[in-house]
Amino acid sequence: MHGSLLTTLAAVAGVVTAAPAASHKARAIDPWVATDGKVLVEGHGIAVGVQFDVSAPAGYLLDAPAFSVHCPAYYVYNGAASNGTACTFSGAQPAYSAVYAYTDYNTLAVTVRHQWLSAGGVRKVSSAVGTLPSAPAYDGTPLDPFSLQVSSAVTALPGIIGDYGVWTATNGDFVRDSAGRLRGMQYKLSAPAGYALDAPGFDVSCYYDYNPDATVFPVCTPIGSAAAGSQVSLWASVLYNITTVHHQWTGADGKTYQLVGTSDPLPNLGQVTEFTINPDLLNTL
Repeated sequence: MHGSLLTTLAAVAGVVTAAPAASHKARAIDPWVATDGKVLVEGHGIAVGVQFDVSAPAGYLLDAPAFSVHCPAYYVYNGAASNGTACTFSGAQPAYSAVYAYTDYNTLAVTVRHQWLSAGGVRKVSSAVGTLPSAPAYDGTPLDPFSLQVSSAVTALPGIIGDYGVWTATNGDFVRDSAGRLRGMQYKLSAPAGYALDAPGFDVSCYYDYNPDATVFPVCTPIGSAAAGSQVSLWASVLYNITTVHHQWTGADGKTYQLVGTSDPLPNLGQVTEFTINPDLLNTL
């Protein structure tokens, strides 16, 4: 639904505070084979990693879909990267699916991760690791194909993906500094009671300064009274022109739930006064 952004922001996905579920075992499979590998160069001719093509057939693990991607696997210098860099799908990218890759500069080990949406709204992640046949040549000489051994462990990510309607942000207003630079935004956000499970309704005023730290979620101010245990908070990114909202509440069962919604990119940031947020990830905290 949000393309590379969701997957991209994994930056944004990373703001979810629930811990990953324990891994479970799946059957062993054949390795993936990376082809057309060569040096990845950026900036002033600086080698920053390796790029290659890799694919996997549908069902390589239980309910895993096929993928065919081109990966820019940037070097990491101090151990594992949190995710790696998103690869580009050769065809349509399924919703909530993504492939990431990175290369260890010291060992030339390449790690590829595949995320997909499984039955019941559960997101799963598999991984494969291989070693480059040699350091990529600066002149772009192709590398020999190399194998990526796929782990039999599959990890379920926290939260359940579902359709929880649409939140509409209205009355948008923008805050600028003395030089006219956009510094923040405020808007009104509301949802009816029962829009998800036994979620209480909310009617809040939200304000934030743009913040690169995706773990900081300022709390919105209720307009009128608010249900006990209910709280709305948000984060926004100028880089990706999106805003992410959390609605947290205590259910009738005594558990704490958190629903996460993200807007589509806002191309006219600084001018848009009404937009939608799509709540689609439900966590139990």
